Amino acid sequence: MELNPEIGSVAVVVLTWNSADTIERCLESVLRSDEPATLVVVDNGSTDGTQDLVRTRFPDAHLIETGENLGYAGGNNVALRSELVAGHDYALVLNPDAYLDPAAVRILRSRMDVATTVGASSPIIYYSGSDVVWYGGGDIRWTDGATMQHHQDRRVPDLPKHPRPTGRVNGCALMLRMTAYREVGGFDEQYFLYYEEADLSVRLVERGWHLELVPSAVCWHANSTSTGGAAGRVYQYYMTRGRLRFLDEHAAGRASKSAVAWLMGYELWWIARTIGPRAAARSARMRVRAVRDFQRKRFGRASL
Repeated sequence: MELNPEIGSVAVVVLTWNSADTIERCLESVLRSDEPATLVVVDNGSTDGTQDLVRTRFPDAHLIETGENLGYAGGNNVALRSELVAGHDYALVLNPDAYLDPAAVRILRSRMDVATTVGASSPIIYYSGSDVVWYGGGDIRWTDGATMQHHQDRRVPDLPKHPRPTGRVNGCALMLRMTAYREVGGFDEQYFLYYEEADLSVRLVERGWHLELVPSAVCWHANSTSTGGAAGRVYQYYMTRGRLRFLDEHAAGRASKSAVAWLMGYELWWIARTIGPRAAARSARMRVRAVRDFQRKRFGRASL
């Protein structure tokens, strides 16, 4: 299939880190897309054979190997700034544990073709293998930095299909207008992991770009497969440090230290109740370390 020169061209960027257990379904869904797209896989120094799997099973994919873990922001920037992607009008950034409906790329691209003020958009995202919503649009709660996800954990078969504004796009699956991406300087690599898409969302809006949810485009996600889940060390450290940095940069006069402390305490209580007190104690230790590193302005990758 050849692209009509009057419509924009798309690259799909899949960032991997030890993703051998999940990436096949992801890449197969991209290749089943009814929209032609350049498929780029950027590997962040996997040690589980992800690179060999991609080379063997998906020879049409362009594989970039960074040789080290650059995080979500750094790894995606490598691909988005490469010659493989830079010449395209749009890039769909997709997690390796996510997979797409065949029409998703086309629907997102066609919407951005006509909505020329939209700098980034996300599809609706369901939990893997279900019709339960994980992300149906989102906002930022500026008092404590919580990244809210609309309709989460609900079945919404009658959710309106028309595109609508969203307060933030979701890093699991987001289509970027490449001119907008370059205008704001890409993802901020000081975040390394988590909050980088919230930060990008804010910077896009500050430059006059709009953000959209496009519910007629559908994605599924097995969330947190590479970071150990909500109680994992990686998640707890980077989510805490990222939240504090995000509020420090974007929420002057709006954030409340007491609200942030209450939120983090509530989250630890939830972990203790649902997973156990040991998990909560481990999470608390990682959060203390994240707070200290934030205060010392130690950003980027941390040795955990």
